[in-house]
Amino acid sequence: MPSIVPGLLKSAEDRCHPPDYLLARVRGRRARIAGDWSELLRTSPAGIGGAQEAFRGELAWLYGQMNRSLRSLFGSVFEFFELRTWLLALRYLSAGEEKALPGILAPSLLAPPIKALLLQSRDFAAVLAGSQKILAEADPDFSGLGALYRRQGPGGLEAGVIDLALRRALRLPLHPAVRTFFRELIDTRNLLGLYKHLQWQLSFPPPHLDGGRVTKKRLSALWRGRSIPPLMACARTLAGDPAAAGSLEKILLDGVSRSLRRGARDPLGPGVILDHLWFCHTRARNLELMARLGAGDEGRLEEELLS
Repeated sequence: MPSIVPGLLKSAEDRCHPPDYLLARVRGRRARIAGDWSELLRTSPAGIGGAQEAFRGELAWLYGQMNRSLRSLFGSVFEFFELRTWLLALRYLSAGEEKALPGILAPSLLAPPIKALLLQSRDFAAVLAGSQKILAEADPDFSGLGALYRRQGPGGLEAGVIDLALRRALRLPLHPAVRTFFRELIDTRNLLGLYKHLQWQLSFPPPHLDGGRVTKKRLSALWRGRSIPPLMACARTLAGDPAAAGSLEKILLDGVSRSLRRGARDPLGPGVILDHLWFCHTRARNLELMARLGAGDEGRLEEELLS
């Protein structure tokens, strides 16, 4: 399986289910879990806290149902989402909140050696070094994680690892739908990074990831302009909705959702699975936001909830 994060995922049995069977099950699950956010918040605000755990459970179910061919096609997407699980677990560990780790890791697809490191040690440096050793044995690109953490701290580690994974993804022989997905994520990171540097009035431009649809030349022009409105206009055009409202992140991520929904129109195509994974991811994000803000902050919810 082409891999953006070698050694990150556990192995799984090849269930040999034909793709048509799995696609039918995915469409059924999608219909059952879809719902109205405001109604969910009104009826059960206390029951939404485990949204990310439910998403990881959905990842594990889908991965376990796939045959070898589908798992290879979507392996890079599963790795990307589980990479975020690994980074989240490291964040909790570094904050001394290791009691949260069993709940985070129970449904996860992370490889047993990485799970064991996270669950058996309270020493963050040792866990990071052990994880780095496992990943770097498969690919030396991951050999500098400890140094990155010492230079830039937890936020720098997380950003650097995600950037590394996105760069590696586009070097793989990906299905066109999966390649487009990663290109859209790269656009999101590039434009959000540019927005933050402009907003904070920093004197130097943000790091640039190659491979997105917005060229480096266009990003450089936006940086030289030092103005937020042209950046927002670029994001709306990229997202396919010139009238889109909300935060820059919402506009861009709604654009990803719109693109994936178009790709899922063929009921027997692989876009159905990719759209379902993204739908579950954005649903978990929305539910967590609703639980955190509550009904009293409708303006912020409207600004941030993803479509």
